Parts: sequence; structure tokens; C-alpha cells
Amino acid sequence: INSKIRELSQEFGVNIFTSEAKLNDDFYTGLENLTYKLATMCNSDTKQDSKAFSILGGYSGQDKNNHKYISNLLKNNLDMHLCFDSLSNTKLNDWNKILAGKINIVTSQFAIKTAEYFKEKYNIPYIYYSSLGKTKEDEFLNNVADLIGYCHIERADSKYENIARQMKNILKMTMPNIICYADVDILNMLSDYFNELEKDVKLICSHKNNIYKYQEINDFIESNYNATVISYDRVCKFYKNAVPIQNLGLDYELIMPLNDSTCGVEGMYRLSTALSKSI
Repeated sequence: INSKIRELSQEFGVNIFTSEAKLNDDFYTGLENLTYKLATMCNSDTKQDSKAFSILGGYSGQDKNNHKYISNLLKNNLDMHLCFDSLSNTKLNDWNKILAGKINIVTSQFAIKTAEYFKEKYNIPYIYYSSLGKTKEDEFLNNVADLIGYCHIERADSKYENIARQMKNILKMTMPNIICYADVDILNMLSDYFNELEKDVKLICSHKNNIYKYQEINDFIESNYNATVISYDRVCKFYKNAVPIQNLGLDYELIMPLNDSTCGVEGMYRLSTALSKSI
């Protein structure tokens, strides 16, 4: 393979490289390697913009929607603008735009290695954000504000407080057994969500990781847990009481609506509505 790469590189005058994809339970390693490889090819003298930020992470259409939500969140609250999104770039040179950012927002664990690279080589700090609910969203905004020298933000939201209070009461009265089965980043979101609602749930990861218990997807389905399951659409169809947290589109079903976020306050509203109907 390496000899063919050298041959094609010389013939067409382009930089060709390989990255191990690992399209299995450990595929995050492949994403980590590819993202890092692309990042190390940055070689621009782009001037840094004090109000610009970049987003690293994600791999699905749903993640792209979440990136849009985060972009609007920072624009509306801190007057910042997006200069690079790893899910929206179309060519290798787009990666040079990341050097214009004052800060990197990391939405996936696999992108942390890349964020560390930019921090060490270009002194661009980063913040990991993959969460559901207002508490963590406010914390995220204030962490970004600290890094860029802005004042802390106070956001009163009686509507949100009312909905959170209702969900706490529903969970306390119904006492459902809830199991969340997803990737690391989604489990981080769900962990924050249920912590805010003061509800203990079981968290199981669909991919090998160092944070949560791992179970292969077919084993999870065959386990036939007696619980309300929050997971991927392809898993939820095997459970009577289930809430899909991410639509993978692998079962040839139309995914609607197309622009909904599953993170932050907006994601909390959607999940709470679906969960209240399922338990």
C-alpha cells in the first residue's frame, strides 16, 4: 500500500496518506488517528481572531446539528463566530482556518488528542462540551468567557426551571428503571441530564472506552433488559419502552426533523418530552 501511495503522490502531485478506519466497536481509534493526521498538516500563518472559535469532533448528521446549536449559543451569548468546523470542511486547506480561532470547542472524546496538539503547538486552548441541560450549558459558556476574557453570564429561565421540576416529579413518581446505551459522548450528555434531574440510571457504552462499561451491540439487544432504554434508533426498535437519542439512518428510514439539536437546553426539552411519554 505504501509503495502505491508514493507512486500516486508522485504521479498526481498530491499528498496521499492512509488512516486505519477500524469500523467496529473500537472505531473511535480510527477517527482519532484521522483527525489528528489532518490537523498536523496545518501550515498557515493565519492571524488569530479574538472572537473566533473552531469546533472539533462529531461524525454524524445529528452531530452537525449540535455543532450549529453550539455556534449559535456562542454567537448569541458571547458575540463569537465560527471559523472552522471539522464536520463542514470540504478540502484539506480548510484545516488552516482553525489557526484563526481563539479557542477550540471539542465535542467528541476522539478529538481531544487533536485539540491537545493545537494547544501545545499553537497555544490554542480547548474546552470539551457534550452535555444536556442548562446547568452544564451555563458552565460551558462561563468557561469560554473565562478563556477569552469576557464577564460571566447570568441566564434566568423560568420556563426551563418549570420543565426540569416537572421531570423530577415524573421520575420520582414513576420510578422507572432506565438504561442508556450509546457512545461515550452521548453517555456524557445523558449523565449530565439525569444528574440534573437527580435520577440514577445505568450507563453502558457501545464502544470500547476508559469511562463506562462496554457491551457489544448485539449482546445488548439480546440481553432484553426490563427497562426503558435510551439508545440508537436501531437498538430502540427491539425494546417496547425506548427513546432514540440518535438516528443513525442505518435502517433505511426517513429521519425527521432534519435540524433538531440533541444537546444543551434544546436537547433537554426534546428528550424530556419523549421520555415522559415512554415511562
